[in-house]
Amino acid sequence: MTTRPQAKPDKDKALSDDLPALPPALPWPLRYIVDGKDRDTGFCFLRGPAESYGANPVYARLRADHRMLGLTSMGPFPLFHEAYGPVPQGAVPSDG
Repeated sequence: MTTRPQAKPDKDKALSDDLPALPPALPWPLRYIVDGKDRDTGFCFLRGPAESYGANPVYARLRADHRMLGLTSMGPFPLFHEAYGPVPQGAVPSDG
């Protein structure tokens, strides 16, 4: 989820009240993890280099009151292979 989810009614707001506001939409590398009702779970994930997208300030802010998970894939995973679908012409597995 890219936009700020609603907070759970029971979530402790003490820490968040003293922090700067988050932008309404997160930069590409960052995503909220929400529950089945689109509520904030207190977890986010980082799926690419925050610095490359100018997301370091938002990343630092999210770390203050969210637990952060990192993903290691920035492209198709697994790598390109016929077993997983069409391979672009001339592509080798490491291109994926």
